[in-house]
Amino acid sequence: MFVKLSRLQKFVAKLLNLRITLSSREAEKVPTLRDILPIEFCTEFQTAITLLSGGQTVELMRTLLFHLNQDCVVVLEKQQGDCTLLFLQIISKLMCHFLRGTRVADHSVPSQIVLKFSSMMTELQDLLGKLGQALLHREHNCLLMVAFLQLCYNWGEMKVLLIHYSVKYESAADLQLAALQEDISATNLSYLHPYLNSELWNLVAQRIDNFGEADCKELLVKLILQKLQAVVLYVNNNKTRQDIMLSAARHLMSHIREAWPIILTGANALLVTSVLNPEQLECFANHVVQEIGCSSESCSEGLDALKKPGVQENRILVVAFTCAALRCIMKLFSGIKRKIDRASHQVVHLTLARKVLTRLDPCHILTCMSKDDLEALTPVVRDMASAVNGSFKKEEDSLVTDGWKLDVMGVQRYLHILELLPLQHTPGILKSLLVVSILALAITFERSDISRGEQLSNIRSLLYRHLLLGLLDSPGLPDLSSYLSIGQLANWLTNLDLPLSRDLQCLLFQRLFESSLSCSSTLHQLQDEMPVLQKQSSQWPQDMKTLGTAVALLQVLNKHENPEDQSLCLKYQRRLLRSIVRIMEHQDGAAASPSVFEGYNLMLIWCLQEGDSKQLEKLTPHLSTVVEACLSQIRSKDLPTQSSSIKSSLDLLATLLQYKFQFNAVLPSNFIHRVWSELANQDMSAGLSTVGGSEHMQLVFEAATEKELYPILQDLKVITKVAVQSSEKPEILRARLSIWKAVIQSRFSDGRINARKMALEQLCQMLTVFVNRCRVMHGTSGESSMLPVLELLLTITQKSLLLQVLMKFRESVVLDCIPSFLQCYRQLATTVASHGHVDLRYSAAEVKQYAVCAHGLERLTNLLKEHKPYFVRVAAYIVADLLQFFETYTLYPEVKIHYSNCIHSLLSICDSHAILFLSRTLTPASQLLLKTFYTTYNKFHRFTGKV
Repeated sequence: MFVKLSRLQKFVAKLLNLRITLSSREAEKVPTLRDILPIEFCTEFQTAITLLSGGQTVELMRTLLFHLNQDCVVVLEKQQGDCTLLFLQIISKLMCHFLRGTRVADHSVPSQIVLKFSSMMTELQDLLGKLGQALLHREHNCLLMVAFLQLCYNWGEMKVLLIHYSVKYESAADLQLAALQEDISATNLSYLHPYLNSELWNLVAQRIDNFGEADCKELLVKLILQKLQAVVLYVNNNKTRQDIMLSAARHLMSHIREAWPIILTGANALLVTSVLNPEQLECFANHVVQEIGCSSESCSEGLDALKKPGVQENRILVVAFTCAALRCIMKLFSGIKRKIDRASHQVVHLTLARKVLTRLDPCHILTCMSKDDLEALTPVVRDMASAVNGSFKKEEDSLVTDGWKLDVMGVQRYLHILELLPLQHTPGILKSLLVVSILALAITFERSDISRGEQLSNIRSLLYRHLLLGLLDSPGLPDLSSYLSIGQLANWLTNLDLPLSRDLQCLLFQRLFESSLSCSSTLHQLQDEMPVLQKQSSQWPQDMKTLGTAVALLQVLNKHENPEDQSLCLKYQRRLLRSIVRIMEHQDGAAASPSVFEGYNLMLIWCLQEGDSKQLEKLTPHLSTVVEACLSQIRSKDLPTQSSSIKSSLDLLATLLQYKFQFNAVLPSNFIHRVWSELANQDMSAGLSTVGGSEHMQLVFEAATEKELYPILQDLKVITKVAVQSSEKPEILRARLSIWKAVIQSRFSDGRINARKMALEQLCQMLTVFVNRCRVMHGTSGESSMLPVLELLLTITQKSLLLQVLMKFRESVVLDCIPSFLQCYRQLATTVASHGHVDLRYSAAEVKQYAVCAHGLERLTNLLKEHKPYFVRVAAYIVADLLQFFETYTLYPEVKIHYSNCIHSLLSICDSHAILFLSRTLTPASQLLLKTFYTTYNKFHRFTGKV
């Protein structure tokens, strides 16, 4: 918008000369401030101010001060004519953005400029004093007062910066301390804004309280917070500072309706929490939470305020809002009987939630937080947990007939507030308190007679998924075993239809059991509540019901290393193994359950790692059945590719592949080939590489013998050729190439290396033909199918053992192969550059893919430096080709940086003759590029022998 910054001062002067034109228009025809100075203009203006030099900044401020004085202040003081309201708004807006954008308060600015700017700040101070007094002699006008207060606030912000950087302003600030001590009221702003005395500032605040609109009141709160910040930073007298902070806290609490959105903005939250005592902080949090939960208009604004870093990083505020939300929920459960209730108010059983949440005292919690004495909360948590433990033993009646009602939507809104707060980073004792409160709410809703509609579904998702699991799966696991009966809790959760996926359910139970491992007595009590852990277990249908929970416990026990609990853990593991074997013996489809697969897999791993052959003998008779069940699960087309059944089947097959040598006697003879066929077929049908992922495919290749590997690679070449020839489904080609990556990354013995070498040579020929054909057919258009091909070619070139062996041990062969190598290198570099320029409008994900290809080319170029004697003759030609790409295309920055690194690597290979040769033969544009790259190389990249 502002192309030439030198004209900015003239532009502002001509803009402000429009006062006469504006004053001559009729009131109906006068444009609004937003029409004259739109938001986009103000943003560009502030950015242009940042780029101005010191002298231009001073001249522009002098122009603004002149028009503010002549066209506004003088007219208001002499009361000769009317000052155009719109014109004062324009000058105030421009001056505010000027003060926000200027860089004068910086050590890099010359001292002469700082002195001139400081003198003009003093001049602006005098003008603000005259303007404020003139406004007080007139009838209150909200728009005029807003323009004045905006100027005051931005002047104060600049003054604080000047105090920080300039010694001159420190003494000026100290001079106002006497006036501050005489009147410690919150509205006495004369300490930071001395152009009005305390009486006048109090009069301004009184007028705003009586006649001001919301904008005026918010600006007054900002000025009070600004003064409070200056007092905290620069007033050394402790008594004066404490008195002012108490006065400011009382004022903010009395004007909390206007103050709370500003307090939660920026660094004000940290400032205010240090001022408010626990009672005031509780009152503030209650007001904010009630505003968010009760008013739909301020709900979105309040939720956005809770997401700001100033709130998220303030532990005191987080705890205050958490307690306030729980207390608001408790009030919903403790409502009175209504004659007329909304449709969203439903009958519910109130006993447990009310019994637990009424024990919550926010003021006591905040006091313990401020004194850093959280251990004092232990009796409170223990008392709340005893009520929850009692509910596990005695299930109370759920029907209510006395007319109590519950606002379900209100509960959902307050739970959403808890979801937004970073409860995972609260202290451990508070996490335990929150978990107990959430469990009380969950038990109440599960035993209530609320209709199972969408509202209750949302509440259950918030309780279990976002709050309970979020607290348990967080740094610093809460010590629940000291308060809750983990076995009874796990048994209660097992009998529920939790709104969690199977993986999240397993994670939830794992975190619960990890909490119980901190106490050996709690670990011993698990067998009393989980039938699958008892010595005389019930029949297998009951074992199947609790098997998922038992598998989660088994995963935790396998990681437990406490010597005191080893015997008990071993007993639990053997009883779990007995239950799994009993389930495997039934032919009712139970063996195909994901929980059975996971449990069987965990027991296999445990027996193999511990060397327990006796227990392993109990599992191996069912191995063939398990393999058939796993393969049938992978083969099934009714299951989604990301289902837990397929995932658990793949994990079990991965274990068998990893320990194939130990199970050779019991595994089917064609086990490797069948696993490969099922993975490849499933991958072809889905078009995804997640099912036959690189990790599982790599295990198949590494477990295969040389005799088994040859037909697998032949089969892979055939299906890859079909995918290359089929241009309609590029996702199939992408999946096939991901399998080839697994081939490259596999660790083979000498016999299987030869099979891989021959397969990769044939693959390179096939893909090179494909790239050439695509270039002829599509030119430089972006083809998604080209990206995986180029990435794989670069991977083969870098990681192929054949190329490494040739470059290390066959130097004469390398010299003979250099022309062919250069042709392949040039083909790759040309293709990536022709598809990675900005004329092709790509998304961020597509640009990242091309950047990955360019990064592979850079790594390949770095390998050339290790063989400098052989590539010194041809490095100059490669540099010329790369410079030609810079001249032809405007590459994306993500791609360009890798090509630049390639040139720097090649320049380290070139000798002085090559540099002279390039400087004589390149085009003028390429010569300029070479000069730039060579200068950068000598300055930053060339090795000089210094460390």
